[in-house]
Amino acid sequence: MNYRKIWKENYGDIPKDKSGRSYEIHHIDGNRDNNDILNLKCISISDHFYIHLKQGNFLASASIARRMKLNETDIKALARFGGIEARDKKLGIFALTEDQKRENSSKGGKAVRGKHWFTDGISETKSEVCPGSGWKKGRSCKNLGYTKGKKLGYFWNNGIINMRFLECPGPEWKKGKLLTQEQRNRRSEIASSIIRSKESNEKRSQKLKNIMKEKVICNVCGKIGGIGAMKRWHFENCKGV
Repeated sequence: MNYRKIWKENYGDIPKDKSGRSYEIHHIDGNRDNNDILNLKCISISDHFYIHLKQGNFLASASIARRMKLNETDIKALARFGGIEARDKKLGIFALTEDQKRENSSKGGKAVRGKHWFTDGISETKSEVCPGSGWKKGRSCKNLGYTKGKKLGYFWNNGIINMRFLECPGPEWKKGKLLTQEQRNRRSEIASSIIRSKESNEKRSQKLKNIMKEKVICNVCGKIGGIGAMKRWHFENCKGV
């Protein structure tokens, strides 16, 4: 972060609190782009949190609360208010025009522009150019006799590229898609901006209350409980007499 470097160049190392957490650099006028040294203030993370909370800057408060590892319920509440703040102030994705939103959406996922599927008959990958002599344009499902709707396999990545295989292709591969920092930031913005109405939250809460968990009886100790916990701690795992 440039503003931390600027502060260090003028005042030296940034101190830490008793818990070992680094102090944070606060923008006095609230403008993160104004990195004038007179606009930067070094404060503890808790002071930073309460300053933004008193100012009603819930987006910043939620971000700092995550770094402080506060109660998850409080963080979600702050994030919810932050979403309302972003909508009202036209911040983040709310500042984009409809054309910008469409352009932004087309940059990731299955709609990567300028990239095509290539296959070597076994695996498949997306690339702007052909990966090599043994590859041709298309997807592996066309060559493996998969019927329409058949599962194509899982995404795996080796830290460089994403490919689909039915099973892990090697020890250096791990399950899941490799996302760019831009894609991760976009997902985070979208998740933090989701706003549910009070009525929607009440319906969800009521629905959860009405869910009746299935009860079972342990054939070893005779205890009655929810099926999930009972399967874990009782029956063949039961230590009761």
